[in-house]
Amino acid sequence: MTLTRFVFREALWSELQARVRAPARVRAAVAYIGTGGAKLLPLKADDELIVDMSLPTVRHGATDPKEIRKLIRRGVRVWTRESLHAKFFVMGNAVLAGSANISRNAYERLDEAGLLTTSPAAVRQALAAFAKMCTEPVRPKYLAQCIKEYRPPVFNAGRSPAKRGGTPDLRAKLWFVGRVVPLELSDAEERILEKADEQARKRLRLKSETELNWVRFGKPPAFWKSIQPGDWLLCRTIENGQPAYVEPPQQVLGFDTVKSARGKVYHRVLLESLSSSEEMPWSRFQRRVASAVPRLAVSRPRGGPIVDDDAADVILGFWTANGKLVRSGRRGR
Repeated sequence: MTLTRFVFREALWSELQARVRAPARVRAAVAYIGTGGAKLLPLKADDELIVDMSLPTVRHGATDPKEIRKLIRRGVRVWTRESLHAKFFVMGNAVLAGSANISRNAYERLDEAGLLTTSPAAVRQALAAFAKMCTEPVRPKYLAQCIKEYRPPVFNAGRSPAKRGGTPDLRAKLWFVGRVVPLELSDAEERILEKADEQARKRLRLKSETELNWVRFGKPPAFWKSIQPGDWLLCRTIENGQPAYVEPPQQVLGFDTVKSARGKVYHRVLLESLSSSEEMPWSRFQRRVASAVPRLAVSRPRGGPIVDDDAADVILGFWTANGKLVRSGRRGR
C-alpha cells in the first residue's frame, strides 16, 4: 500500500528525524546546512549527503563546514554541488521532498512543508537524480579550506534583524498590549507629534491603503528589545466610560523617541494600520480567544508575546486580510 501525505511544521521534522534515525540507508540532498545542522539531521555511517558547500555559500554562512565535518566523522559520505537548491531525502522505501534547509532558523521559526511518499516509482526517480549529482566529493583539503573561509551569517532569513542592539530575548510574530488609553494632547504636543509623524509615515509600505498609528510608553517596555519590524501588535484599548475593545492587528514599522513640550522623553512603537479595519468588542474577543490563549480571556490580561505560532494564527484569523471582523466559524486572512 502506497502512503502519500503532506507534512507541515513539527510533523515534517518529526517524520524526517525519525526516518533518518532508522536503520535503512539515507540519501539526503539539501541545499544548505547551517550551524546545528548535524544534530537536526542525524545522519549515520554509510548515509550519503549532497549539499551546496561551494566557497561563495560558505563565505556567506549558508552552509557551516564544521557541521559537515561532524557528519563526515560519523561516516557520512558527502558531496558538494554549487547549483543545488533541491531538498529531498530518500529514507528506505520513502522519499520526503519539501522546502526545508537544515538549520535552526528553518526548525525553530519558519513554516516548512513537504510531501512524504512511499511510491516505488518516486523513490526510484529520486535515487536516480541523487546518483547523477554525486560528482564532487568533499575531500579533507577542500573541507579545511571551507572551514578557514567560513563566515557566520549576518542575519536570519525570514525575520528582520534586531534594530536596537543586543540579541532578542525571545521571538514571536504577535504581541499583545493589555491596556492602551487614548491620549488627550495639548496643541503644543500635537505639533511635536505631527512633525515626528511626518518622518514616520515614510516607512509605510502600503501608503494608499494604510495609515500610521503608534503606541507610546513613558519608559521602554519589557518587550522593547524583542519585538521587531514586521511583527504584529494587538492592543486592548480602554476609553473613559466606554466598553473596552481590541484594535485589529497592526504591523510594526519601527521605533522612535519623542520629547514632549515639557522635555519628557517617550518611546513609541510605530505601527501600520489598515484604514478600513474594524475593532472587536472586548467581551467578544474574550469569548473567542479563550480556547487559544486562556490567559488573555481574563478581565485584566497582561501584555506580552504570543509565542505559539498556531495560537497567533488563530487570533490573527479573527480579522480578514483587509481588517474586517470574521464571523465565528469562518477563517480570516
